[in-house]
Amino acid sequence: MLVLVAAIAVAAAVYEVQYRLRRGLASVDEQPQGRQLTRARPSADAGSREGMVGVVVAHDDAVLAFKSAGKLVAVTVQVGEQVTSGQKLAELDAAESVRLVAQAKARLSSAQAELSAAWVKVRQAKDKLGRLEETAQFISQEKLESARLQVHAEAAGAEEARARVTQEKEALGMVQLTANETSLTAPFAGTVSAVLAQRGARVAPNQPVVRLVGLGDKEVRFAVPEALLNRIEEKAPLVIELSESRAISGAVVRLAPGFDPTLRYRLAEATIDAGAAIDFPAGMPVMVYLGAGTSTP
Repeated sequence: MLVLVAAIAVAAAVYEVQYRLRRGLASVDEQPQGRQLTRARPSADAGSREGMVGVVVAHDDAVLAFKSAGKLVAVTVQVGEQVTSGQKLAELDAAESVRLVAQAKARLSSAQAELSAAWVKVRQAKDKLGRLEETAQFISQEKLESARLQVHAEAAGAEEARARVTQEKEALGMVQLTANETSLTAPFAGTVSAVLAQRGARVAPNQPVVRLVGLGDKEVRFAVPEALLNRIEEKAPLVIELSESRAISGAVVRLAPGFDPTLRYRLAEATIDAGAAIDFPAGMPVMVYLGAGTSTP
């Protein structure tokens, strides 16, 4: 999905690629060569050779966080480290989770006690009304109506107490669920690209702790300038160029809805051939051209 994070990533890639191009792609050519690919030559009807700035992204790319707040007692990975699916990345202080569960249980007990007291008041009000109704001919209608209103008021109070019990039960369930999740684990195999919180820090719910980039499939996100908007469409053939001597063919798979009037770009995504993905590490800037081409391993 093309989201705000993608917009920021591509905007950053614009400046990075332009800088590298001015430097003659020197920093790009220092990348490990791996499998050599010859330059993909566009066909005669390839259209404009105006380049579009892009960046290689992993299909699996996640910023991981805990669901609950707590003190971070361990971060077990470092930037650049490869991890397996299910491997522990960080851990929260379990003692704090136990305390939060105890507090939630206390609130539930208090709510249940209030509910019991409310039902006692309802029974007392109903008993009083029943006695008055038995002697209705000897008392005023005003007194009888007052007793009926008291029954309704106590019943309403009981319903409010019942609602609070339900609310506290749900809160306890959520606290117990998060209390059992004091370990942050990798949802897929990948490389740690950032550690965003340090041991000893207190983290809030959903505060980023680790960013993990998958080792599997990759795509190219690129910015389509205004001049090429009428030529870009899904399934359009592309040439994805890493350097003067390395390029592969690709195709547009997704287009972002709408045009960003500030950056004057529309975001798009393209596939990378699975066999060539190893030559394109995530985060690497590339140039993208419209038109079909050929890749030679």
